[in-house]
Amino acid sequence: MQSVLPEKVFKIYPLCLQFLGEHIGELGMEVLSQLGTFEDFPEFIALISEQHDLPPFLSELARLELADHQVGTGDVEIPSEVLVYALNPTLQIVQLGWRHLTRLGL
Repeated sequence: MQSVLPEKVFKIYPLCLQFLGEHIGELGMEVLSQLGTFEDFPEFIALISEQHDLPPFLSELARLELADHQVGTGDVEIPSEVLVYALNPTLQIVQLGWRHLTRLGL
């Protein structure tokens, strides 16, 4: 798929870009001109969703993909021994408007 979007956007948001499908070409330059950083992509999707008739869940999916990317690429050192138990510092709680996902059997 030929696009003006940087490869990093495809690595961080693969599912979102699948949903964007045919919109990728028309949104490519708009994304590049308005994105401050790759972390701004979910907010950008939220802003343009209505005018481009995008699925309403897409910005939340982008937030989830960003959190997954940050956890997977964070450089947190895991100690071999601990004196006190603590939560993993890469843990993120991502509030989403999705409901009843357990019914999907995930």
